[in-house]
Amino acid sequence: RPGRAAGASRPTNPAAARDFLAGRDLVAERDGKSIERAITLLRGVTRDDPGFGPGFAALSEALILSREFGRRSDMQAFPEARTAARGALRLSPSLASSHRVNGFIAYWWDGDFAAAKRHFDQAIALAPDDANSRFWFGNILADHGDSREALLQLNRACALLPGSIAIQTDLAWAEWSAGHRKAAVAALTEL
Repeated sequence: RPGRAAGASRPTNPAAARDFLAGRDLVAERDGKSIERAITLLRGVTRDDPGFGPGFAALSEALILSREFGRRSDMQAFPEARTAARGALRLSPSLASSHRVNGFIAYWWDGDFAAAKRHFDQAIALAPDDANSRFWFGNILADHGDSREALLQLNRACALLPGSIAIQTDLAWAEWSAGHRKAAVAALTEL
């Protein structure tokens, strides 16, 4: 049911809506146990409201983050994250997070920078003030060797979400990669 869910911010089912909001809060904690609980809740959301694209995007994001903050390997996380990301894009193509998760998977799982860039360009066009899209894209650009653009994206993400230690850390890493060692060391020391 792509038409119904494209602009909806919550599932129509009250229990699924509650679980969606709780799952998003748990993902934001960036803790392994919280992310595992979020994955359980968000799987339920996608089962109970299969036409709600943001639920699929949130599930994909939780699975992606479970590799970093949880105990899942890439082999455990990426296949299900890809399925959820594709569902998000099919159901909610105008949702920035749908493109963000697809771009992340395109780069880190498929090794396809061109596809990742297309998804991130679309995510940023849809939501220019979404710090996470700029953060994730900046990280990919730094890894890909485009230091100038990485620093632009990460500085913008930091301006949008100045209290994020994760963004500040990646910004310092990008400074290091760009050859700005003194600035990078100062930032990391402060962090």
